[in-house]
Amino acid sequence: MLAAAALAFVMHEQLRPRVSHGRPRLRSVRCGAAAELCEQRFGCTAAEALLVEQKAVAPTDEAVVTLSVAQQRADTLQARLSLSETQLKKVVTTFPSVLGVRETEPLLAKLQARLGLSEAELQKVVVGRPPVLGLSYEASLEPSLAKLQSRLSLSEAQLQRVVVALPQVLGMSYEAKLEPSLAKLQAKLEMDEAELRTVVVGRPQILGYSYEANLRPKLDFLQVELDLSRERLRELIVAKPARLSYSLDNRYKPRLKACRRCGADELRALRLAHKSDKAFCDLIGFPLQELEALRAPENGPWLAGATQKNSWGGFFLKEGFKLTLKACEQGSPNSLGMYKMAQMYELGIGTPVDMDKAAEWMRCSVRLSDPQSGARKARDWLAANGVET
Repeated sequence: MLAAAALAFVMHEQLRPRVSHGRPRLRSVRCGAAAELCEQRFGCTAAEALLVEQKAVAPTDEAVVTLSVAQQRADTLQARLSLSETQLKKVVTTFPSVLGVRETEPLLAKLQARLGLSEAELQKVVVGRPPVLGLSYEASLEPSLAKLQSRLSLSEAQLQRVVVALPQVLGMSYEAKLEPSLAKLQAKLEMDEAELRTVVVGRPQILGYSYEANLRPKLDFLQVELDLSRERLRELIVAKPARLSYSLDNRYKPRLKACRRCGADELRALRLAHKSDKAFCDLIGFPLQELEALRAPENGPWLAGATQKNSWGGFFLKEGFKLTLKACEQGSPNSLGMYKMAQMYELGIGTPVDMDKAAEWMRCSVRLSDPQSGARKARDWLAANGVET
């Protein structure tokens, strides 16, 4: 009933007359094909299908997409990329506007040729960043790739590695996101061009991190708390760029406290960052349960998850995000709710894309590890994106 009421409201808003040059006109109406396809083919709930429809771009009168056309285009894309039904569902629900694209083959062929991608790699890129199907190769993708390659003096193989490891880079603005972050990171560690290239190629995911919110606080903490010179910190990061990926609050801070409590070398909090909690505790001789206690925040309870029922929070994206975030912070623990929260940050549902926060919520879901399916999905996501738990 709620879904029907929401749909009626959306249709009322879409059909409400607008005035243009003194004459009423009708706003373009979404055809509903995306919602129908998701419900009929992918088994989405009415609420989820409506969210998908809200993300779809309203077509012009000359480009109305019927359910049969949507089915045909979905089949064509699935065959071209050898997608499973699960992968196809992710592509369509993330970027339903793909159903309005008459032909995706020219873009796919150019992108595959430019990066020298195998069929499996092309599939990974599209599934990892479905909105790439809506970008212009000539106006957006090629200029951005060329600038990134030139900035870091990347070989063709290195550029391919970066894109395959982080497909989201294809949707990032070079001027607004990539170049500022690269410049700040390079200046912070006083790296030369070769060292910066080593770090990015070694851990492409850092291109998706916020410098101000993630990288700088992490580097400042490590330098001050471990009493490292800038040169020594640079050596440690260039040697293992993945050290930039681990959480400051959930890995470095509690592990440093553990080292101090048991008298272990404090540098092991950084050197052993890649180890699991159990392996880390075994190596320094510290109880695993006490490490978990150190991880709990000092101010207030640990983040709790949203229930499956309210995890999408509503039918409209911004309100849905707000309600989901509130439920995850104040509700009862639920790994699936945390997984959905991470998806919202990953895909930009009701909020700007933020891969740092997406990874944090995925880690929260994995750590909760309740009977819900969220922890398993989150663990798969972290593994697929090369992010440590």
